[in-house]
Amino acid sequence: FLNGIDISSCHCDKLRKMPTRTVATATVAIGMGANLGNREQNLLSAWNDLLDKPQIVSGQISSPYANPPLDMCPENWFINAVGIVETTLSPKDLLLVLQRLEKKYGRTRDTSKKGYQDRTIDLDLLLYNDIIIAEKDLTVPHPRLQERLFVLIPLAELRPHWLHPLLHHSIASLQSELCKKANQQVIRQLWPTQLPANCP
Repeated sequence: FLNGIDISSCHCDKLRKMPTRTVATATVAIGMGANLGNREQNLLSAWNDLLDKPQIVSGQISSPYANPPLDMCPENWFINAVGIVETTLSPKDLLLVLQRLEKKYGRTRDTSKKGYQDRTIDLDLLLYNDIIIAEKDLTVPHPRLQERLFVLIPLAELRPHWLHPLLHHSIASLQSELCKKANQQVIRQLWPTQLPANCP
């Protein structure tokens, strides 16, 4: 009896607890770079802020890599890394999160200047599962991913077997091919501070 009502003859399916719905997550690669200010600390702080988002389930970050500017006149070297996250955010929602983090850490874009510019931080959505997006404000995979060793090397450190959804080659093979033909200097570094607990 429950509150004076005989429930022994009630349909069992009405008494069962409703099943918990599992929210699907996506595996996403994020490119991270900076060539102004405290480069390593800016990247780590932005990474920690990203992991604090409730829609970010887990994350890994690569080693940092130093490299001279590519296709840029400035002489300030970059520190680059790649982060891998599991997230419930859609591609566009994640892009908005990354843009807000860039703004928080001082990223400015001078529209009067052409080409690439120095930046305190740069956060790029490189890969989102194996989907392909070609829209005005978002292109996935990143259109120059396969041309940049400073992206391929840290990405291969974490996910060497991830297949590029357009080129149908693994990240490791793209890195190997680019190393043979491109004169791009990329030097592995160490993070200056302890990484978050859920990072390798």
